Amino acid sequence: MCALQELIIRVGPDLEQMEKEIEKLLLYY
Repeated sequence: MCALQELIIRVGPDLEQMEKEIEKLLLYY
């Protein structure tokens, strides 16, 4: 959950970019 919170802080309001980053995270885990 910490990683996701860091991701939100880093990406901010750019939801499309955040979705792409989350998809990448899901591929790794």
